[in-house]
Amino acid sequence: METFELRNYKGQVHRFQLENTLIAFLPTVSSKLDKEHLHLLKEQMKAITKHVENVFVIVHQNEEEIAKVLKKKNFPFPILADSKARIAKQLQCYLLPIGIVQRSSFLYDINGALLFRKTFMSNIEEHFEFIYSPTE
Repeated sequence: METFELRNYKGQVHRFQLENTLIAFLPTVSSKLDKEHLHLLKEQMKAITKHVENVFVIVHQNEEEIAKVLKKKNFPFPILADSKARIAKQLQCYLLPIGIVQRSSFLYDINGALLFRKTFMSNIEEHFEFIYSPTE
């Protein structure tokens, strides 16, 4: 399985695979909806970790832009910078014609098989439907 490598907004490198993982893609960390998404993800961590071991948020901004907004905020998951949208392009949640990453959530099982995908929903609660429905 492919290993991905991105930096968080503090400059630390994170390596990860898609096994037993929830990945949430956000276009920014500064819009109201994206801030709500981060807050809800933080609130739901206990329920999420019943389904997966690893949680990553990947943002289509550079490290400095993310750091300006998040400064001293703490989150129980890494928030990674992918300003070139390399991973979003691979997972097909990047809109090439307009150059933005769609708000998306991907849930992978321990073998790296995709269990749940939700893309571009303005109702962020829908990104967490897997918590309330069986995944097996």
